[in-house]
Amino acid sequence: MWQTAIDVKDWSQDVVVILMPSVGSDDTNEDSSLFILCANDTCSYTWTGEEHTPQKIYECKTCGLVGTLCCCTECALLCHRNHDCKLKKTSPTAYCDCWEKCECKALVTGNNAKREQLLSGMLQCPALIDGLSSTELLLFLVYFH
Repeated sequence: MWQTAIDVKDWSQDVVVILMPSVGSDDTNEDSSLFILCANDTCSYTWTGEEHTPQKIYECKTCGLVGTLCCCTECALLCHRNHDCKLKKTSPTAYCDCWEKCECKALVTGNNAKREQLLSGMLQCPALIDGLSSTELLLFLVYFH
């Protein structure tokens, strides 16, 4: 899917269908293939650094990510799988601290030039943006573009 999106010159309806999230009553960004393509393969710290950013944050009691420390969705799923890890009820504005307490498996830089090319293409396609079930993804695209 990543290579298809990179190679796209014309964001036709066919491509929109491939990248759109599945339709359901409880869709979240984590269920969106578009969101996963953009961000959910890396720790959010890859994009945010130490800048506090709106996102779902988790605490992992197993690793000591409690109090002011937290981890992002990708780290909760990858680095803290099968740990005592739960969604925090506090402010969702944070940066991921996973790398401070454990060897983060999701903290990679990837190819930022290709990511920017992909995000730029998506921002030019209203059909991708209008069809999403949440404004969080649009804010993500604008913020990191």
